[in-house]
Amino acid sequence: MARYFFHVSVEDRVVLDREGRELPNCDVARARALDLARRMLAGGVIKHSQRAAFHVVGNPCGVRFTVPFEEANARAN
Repeated sequence: MARYFFHVSVEDRVVLDREGRELPNCDVARARALDLARRMLAGGVIKHSQRAAFHVVGNPCGVRFTVPFEEANARAN
């Protein structure tokens, strides 16, 4: 399994995920990012009006992709 890091950007700030999480593949990592974004929006940690995204980096394969919180919000509706 690869280790994926879920760095989050909110407006002009970035919080780095220094621990990461071992997951079987990129599809599972993307689903996790969407789930985390939904929970953060629902819990009020991130406001719907804020520009936020998860920047997912996989190690050792170097996979990189971005999951905007807007995508999580759109899929929840």
